[in-house]
Amino acid sequence: MNLLLRLAVVGTLTVLALVALPALPASAHITVVADHAEQGGFAVLTVRVPNESPKAATTQVRLLLPEETPLAVVRVKPHPGWKARLTRLREAVTSVTWTADSGTGIGPDEFEEFQLSAGPLPATDELVLAATQTYDDGTTVRWDERSADGTTTLDHPAPVLFLSPPSASESPGAQQGSHALGAHGVRRPSSQEISPGADPGPALWLGLAGLASGLLGLVVAVTTALSTRPSAPAVRQDT
Repeated sequence: MNLLLRLAVVGTLTVLALVALPALPASAHITVVADHAEQGGFAVLTVRVPNESPKAATTQVRLLLPEETPLAVVRVKPHPGWKARLTRLREAVTSVTWTADSGTGIGPDEFEEFQLSAGPLPATDELVLAATQTYDDGTTVRWDERSADGTTTLDHPAPVLFLSPPSASESPGAQQGSHALGAHGVRRPSSQEISPGADPGPALWLGLAGLASGLLGLVVAVTTALSTRPSAPAVRQDT
């Protein structure tokens, strides 16, 4: 096997290994996702809270609801080991606070999910839901940053829920899925479409492009090796 053939084989194997690797998540952050979030309708929102501290536990999570587009109805799903408190202003819920019972919380390398049903959802393209995360060492992290261009990397992005237009169907269940804002201010699929924190789109296309390039190199190398291999001398037969 000549040098070109060896390089092509190594390159192809490397590309295959990269394609097989799952996309790594970005930095941990609070997100809000919903499978069906339609303007004017109701939706079950899932608040996903990863713990970022290597030592402290998360003991309180507060989700702020927009006062400029208030939600008239908010119902919290009971969560074992946590108590939920709703704050109201002029009959509208402005925040939901989950507080861990004594001795419980979200420990290092753990995450938790809280759910609430809310609506009617406003006639806007997105719903900004800032949050605060409190640890048992007294540290408080505010998730309230917004990206002006939608692509800038942020340290503490505010959870954003994107709302789809009202469905033309009369069936309440015929609604389109919504998306959550990722760690770097980019839209990402809902919880039913992708695992937490993963963003396989760019990695997948780059991997496929690299695979095609590696296979092409292998074909060229094999063809070159075969064309340059000296032919065996003819065997003379005496009569």
